[in-house]
Amino acid sequence: MISNPSYVGPLALFDPLYVPPELLYRRKEEESLSSILKDALSDSYGMNILYQGFKGIGKKALILKSINTHFNDCYRITIDCKEKTIEELMFSLISSLSTELHLGLNINNLIDSKISHLWNLFKFLSQKPEKNLIFIFNNSEYLETSVQRKLLNFAKNSKITIVSTISRLLHTSTIETLSYYDLKRKLKYYSYPQLLNIFKQRVTLSFNHSVDKDLLEFMTDLILENYAPVPGVGISILRELYPSLKENKSVKYSLITEACSYHIDPDNNIDEFNLLNYLSEENMLTILFLDNLTT
Repeated sequence: MISNPSYVGPLALFDPLYVPPELLYRRKEEESLSSILKDALSDSYGMNILYQGFKGIGKKALILKSINTHFNDCYRITIDCKEKTIEELMFSLISSLSTELHLGLNINNLIDSKISHLWNLFKFLSQKPEKNLIFIFNNSEYLETSVQRKLLNFAKNSKITIVSTISRLLHTSTIETLSYYDLKRKLKYYSYPQLLNIFKQRVTLSFNHSVDKDLLEFMTDLILENYAPVPGVGISILRELYPSLKENKSVKYSLITEACSYHIDPDNNIDEFNLLNYLSEENMLTILFLDNLTT
């Protein structure tokens, strides 16, 4: 067997926080975010940054790549907000801060605590670190608008940086939080060759043998025809095919089609008609931002 020096193993497919050694076709975006964060942290100026784009376009990967590469001297707390209640969010934040700061808090002692107590404890712990603190809130659209505002206001007043991601508008009131962000960025789609090369890279990292190029091209065709040119769906399909690919077995194209239909998220499309009605009296900058979100 020919040795593959890039081989990482199943971690490259199944670890939700895994980021490739090189983030293909995102160097400019990575450098931009790193520069912005460097200026904010060096000036002790808390920034609220929002990245938006289709689910699977690579928002989380870009943020983690930039922060893990250039800001190892900071405390970094990553939270997935999807389907979290305010109680679950507070517990996640307090638990993560306790772990990152090596405080050894017994979270079980807080189970019966009121939200106000959890919030005050979170604020206390967030202001305790001597080093810079960065919060990464993935899928922040799942948070209630009031919670988002409270977090963003607290971060700004405490000179803490928040980097959030959003894939869709679950609440029309989410629009009202846009003004709380100092910077809003949209990630561009990949071209067909770029998307195919990203899949080739991930296959090289995940398997110690080659994978049929035609299979990857067929998968890329399906994604572009039925969804959007983003790598997330392809990574999910490769997870489904992993048992066969690991054994270097041939894969029926019908399995790829089935996996593709399962992982494509129809809810990611925004109801543009209702959104347009809501925005009829909004300012032009907000309309332009949300127009980009839907395209």
